[in-house]
This record gives sequence, structure tokens and C-alpha cells, in this order.
Amino acid sequence: MSDWVQRGLVTPQQRGQMYSGALLQAVGAPQQTPLSDWLATQRAQAAQQGLYDPATGLPTSQGLLQAGRQYAGALVAGSTAPEFRALPGLRTAGITAGAEDRISTRIPTAQRAEYPSGDPHKTADYSIDTASSRAAEEAHANNAAAMRSDDFPDLPVKGIRSSDRIVDTAQSHMIENLKWLHQQMVDKFGQAAVDRMAQWYDGANAVAHRWAEEYGYQPRQVAAAIANMSPQKEWNQNANLAGRMLGILRDQRNAATTPEMNDWAKGYLDQVRAEADNPKKQAAADELAMGVNAIRNRRFNEINDPETRALWLRAYDEAHNPRDYPLVTPEGDFGETALTDKGVPQKVAWGSFKEIEKAMRVLEGDGSLEAISRSLGGNHKVRSFYNNIIAPMHGDDVTIDTHAIAAAHLRPLSGNDVPVELGLGLKGSKSAFTGTKGNYGYYADAYRRAAEDLKLLPRQLQSITWEGVRGLFSPELKRDTSFWNQNWYLWDAYKHGRTPDADQVRQSVLNHAGGIDAPPWLPQPKIAPEAPTE
Repeated sequence: MSDWVQRGLVTPQQRGQMYSGALLQAVGAPQQTPLSDWLATQRAQAAQQGLYDPATGLPTSQGLLQAGRQYAGALVAGSTAPEFRALPGLRTAGITAGAEDRISTRIPTAQRAEYPSGDPHKTADYSIDTASSRAAEEAHANNAAAMRSDDFPDLPVKGIRSSDRIVDTAQSHMIENLKWLHQQMVDKFGQAAVDRMAQWYDGANAVAHRWAEEYGYQPRQVAAAIANMSPQKEWNQNANLAGRMLGILRDQRNAATTPEMNDWAKGYLDQVRAEADNPKKQAAADELAMGVNAIRNRRFNEINDPETRALWLRAYDEAHNPRDYPLVTPEGDFGETALTDKGVPQKVAWGSFKEIEKAMRVLEGDGSLEAISRSLGGNHKVRSFYNNIIAPMHGDDVTIDTHAIAAAHLRPLSGNDVPVELGLGLKGSKSAFTGTKGNYGYYADAYRRAAEDLKLLPRQLQSITWEGVRGLFSPELKRDTSFWNQNWYLWDAYKHGRTPDADQVRQSVLNHAGGIDAPPWLPQPKIAPEAPTE
């Protein structure tokens, strides 16, 4: 559709109208009826037809597939809608249906688990939420109890013993934090800028489709490769690394290892050996040494071992590609070079070789939904991130990452903080029977409920607050122990009733951080220099 605009076949405004009307037709709603009202009255009928699961509150795979087909047909028909304020991303971004490409965001693995919708790797029916987390009663009790600890100074759950009440109270607090942060973004940057912030997954979808066409893959393969490389990577680097991989796989398959690659590999091995201060790290260094020897004088296509192929690919990039990288705009365009706070270019950094290997495997596989699902593992964040990229207009998946958890608490949290580890399911209790891990489902539903109040999609609210919390807590502030502690004390005073007004604490958090910085991609008004005084 973006090509239609470039070739003058439709205007950007017409394109936005086409997407708006298309989404309404995808669900069969009368165009003059609010989408939320229509859904509320039609769910019983959809359940009878097998298109909606009242137990989970979500469409079934059959329902999503039918909506996707209708959506695609509506795009072709060029239907229009008079107004679609709740989904600002539709105005400018070219979005494909993608419903049939979604996957389940939780994977039950226990042999005694029941699979009412079949193999969880072949369907999108298993969603991570509060209901599925509560179904694992023991894990639910443990994970809820963890939120009473001092690691959660903002949650007013002191003295509550009921697991359900703890979660309900915590979610209510998170919802108010998210809605407050959203309003701060509107007040400071204006609705037009916030509408752009809501488009991050629209832009990611456009990137996946553009690269799929350019490099010869299915869009869902590219989306899965991006998601597989996302752990501990902010979006600009994540997207850039995926682009580097795609370029190397297309252009360097018959290339031989260069002296520069050998030099980088040797230097990297020396660094790993120097840091190998325990038997596990020493064993990893010995394995890496075998890989370094294996890539010498070898062409990429001559290597069969997946880990060695991952090493070859990274060695080529490290040796021959520049280390700086561009910023990505919410619409999916690549712009100016990413800079540090000191104004020098940021350096891109690869993740683990295992992540590179998984991304390559999904690109070189058959592209089946099962293969993609299995490549993405069992962590809710990566699976939800993939869904948000490939099908931003379908489902209510939420990518809960470190920033999303920090926004829910209005705290300068990092990956090592307990709420993040519990929220991502890296620690805490999990259930093989339900496939749920940690507190992820509680955060996901907090975003869903806050987004519903704001008439946004959950992934749109997550995108907006992602920008908000990054602008509120810079990396420097998050590393500042004194700042971190002061934020903790502000919230602890609320938890224990010393400062009973939560909005007062929120304002103090904002003041203590010095306000919210603008995203680097957002143009800032130029301030004229003051006239010299005599």
C-alpha cells in the first residue's frame, strides 16, 4: 500500500481511510457503531460459531483467520470509515492482516496438560493472562505473595493474604500508573506525537514485510528472526542486527573467511578466556576456540554446524561492517545515526550466538507456523513480541519487557531487579501444566485494562509508555544508586500510608527525574538564541 502512495495512486489520507474501514469490515461491525460496543453485543453469537472463546476472552484461531481474510478483502475493496480515533496507527502505517501468522503466547508442556485447542505450537489459542496464571494455583499463590515484599514498594498490598486480591490490587495500581504516564506524554508532547508513538508495531510490521520482499522470505520468518534476537536488545539495535543478518545471508554465503575475520575471532576468544573465572566459563571458552578454528579458511556455505555458522556470521559483521547504526522511526523508516548522551555514535552489540543461531534457523526453515513457534521458545515476551510485529491489528498480545514493567511501577528498574525477573518469568514460580511463567500475565492484563479505558490497543499503550518510561528514567539515572533509592522511598511512603495520595507520589517521581525527555526521533522546536546584551 505504501507503493500506491509513492506512485500517486492514492493519497496518504485515502490510505488511512482504507485501513480504518478495512478493520471494521474485518470484524463485521457496522461502520457507525463503536468497535468496543459491537464486540460486547456479538460475543455470544461468535462463541456459538466457534470464533470466540468465552473462557479466555479471546478470538479462536478460526475466528482470527476469518477476520484476517475479511480484513484483506476489505483492503482490496478500499472501504472507508468516517472516524477511527481509537486506532491512530491506522492513519499512516501500511499493515497486513497477519491473523493466520499468530502463535500461542504460552506453551503448556506437562504430559498431563489438556490441550483443548490442540498442539500449542500449531494454534494461537493459548494466551498468557491473569486467568491462565490463576489456573496454576500453587504458582499463582507464590507469585502473588512475592508482590508483598519490599521489592515492590509501590504496591499497596501490605497485609493482604488472598492471592486474587493481591493481584487485583496490584493491577489497579499499575493501571492508574500507566494511564497517568500516558496523560503526561499527551500533555508534554501533544496528541500528534503520541499518535506516532502508538505506531511502533505498525512500523515493525512494515519493516518485516519490506525485508521479506527484499530478501526472499515469508514475513513471519523475518518477524520471528527479529523476535529471536530481541532479548536484552532495545528496538533500534534489534532491528539493525536483523537487517545485518539478512544482508550477510544473502550476499556472503559463498564468501571465505577473511584475515580480518580471523583477527576479530582471535581477539574475541582472548577476551572470553580472560573472563573465564569458573569451570563453566572455561568450558565455554574451549568450545569457542574450536569454533574459531573451524571457521578458518572456510566459506559460509561449507559450514554445517549451527553454532559455527553463527560465529562466522558475527565475525563477518564485526570485521567488515560499521559499528554505528541508525535510529528507527515509529513508521518503520531508518533515519539518523543513534547517538550517546555525549553526542558520539552508539555501537551496535550482538546478543548470544544461540540467538543468532535461532534466528538463522527460522530464516532457513520451511516457514511453517509450528517451526516458527518452536524457534521462539517458551518465554512469553519473545512470543508476544513476534505476534505484535506480524499481526499488530489482531489479538491483544502485549510485549512485557523491562521498560513495560518499569512503566507499570513508575520505577527506574533494570533487568536485574526482582519485579523485572518475576515479570518476565525468569524467576518465580511457573507451571508446565498451563505454560505460565512468573507475573507476566498480571502485567499483560494491566496493560489490556488500561488500554481499554484509553480506547487504545494494548500494544499501542505499551509503545507509548515505552517511550514515556525511557524518557523519564535515562540509563544514567537507572545506574544512579542514590536516585534509585530515593524513588524507592517515595513509593514506600505511599505503601505504608505516609503519603496517601498516589498522584502526589507520581508527581514527585516526575519531579525527581527532572521530567520526561523527548524521544530522539521526535523533532524538537528550535529555540532562537538570545540577543546579545550590551
